[in-house]
Amino acid sequence: MNDLFPEITIPKEVEAFCAAHAEAIRVLAKRAAGDIVEIGQRLIAVKNRLGHARWLPWLADEFDWSQPTAFNFMRVADHFGSKLSTVDNLEIDATALYLLARDEVPEAIRDQVIERAVAGEHITKAKAEEMVADAVATAKRQTAEEKEREFREAYAKWEAAQPKKLKQETPDVKTIRRDLCKVLDRKDLTADQWRWLAQILGETIAVGNRQYQPVSKAEIAANEENLRIASAITVAFETLAGAPPPVALKAATWPVQRKQHKRVGPQIIAWLTEYMAVLEGED
Repeated sequence: MNDLFPEITIPKEVEAFCAAHAEAIRVLAKRAAGDIVEIGQRLIAVKNRLGHARWLPWLADEFDWSQPTAFNFMRVADHFGSKLSTVDNLEIDATALYLLARDEVPEAIRDQVIERAVAGEHITKAKAEEMVADAVATAKRQTAEEKEREFREAYAKWEAAQPKKLKQETPDVKTIRRDLCKVLDRKDLTADQWRWLAQILGETIAVGNRQYQPVSKAEIAANEENLRIASAITVAFETLAGAPPPVALKAATWPVQRKQHKRVGPQIIAWLTEYMAVLEGED
């Protein structure tokens, strides 16, 4: 019984009635994904036979559906049709399937969803959205890192090819720009690449109305300090995660650190509460 609700006596016949419907609902819920795939496959088959122009009137006459509604089913069939036998027995909400069947969703995410559902997890639209958002953020970060690495490698290649005398002089940004564009096989540098170039050269670069500033020594020092603090906090989190139970901790620190812990504890709780609110605000 759910702790949120008081214990209520239910007649046995009512309990049996509810249990029967609950089981039927579970069966229907598991069947829903497979049904959506089959509907999509049938819509695809009819569309292929009729052709797009005649298929739209047929869709409206038979079901009063719009094209986007039908495409929801068809995309699910396209991306999950090969997994029909698996999807048919899993708890994946229809709204989650429609979201995951969008063309921009990586195939790897669909595979992860199937794996998690096979493990017994109920995949809701919210969970699907979270997985897709995480994948998109990771892909963007990896793409940015790859582009920066590519640019820095191209710059290192360019720099190595320059005469020693040029290396000792103030860099000629126009020459660097021209030669880097040749190395990268592009017409011009992107805004990110200008920013990276400013960092590499350690000087401000003006391009039209924009200025790209190098990272200052103060910024570098601040970043290093922030990383040091963040690393220390992560270590503290890991330590706390494996800490002994509070009672055992109290016994171990009694009486030397008890007063200090009692004083600092509320501050830690307040900080963690604020930190968790920040993390949850990013979801």
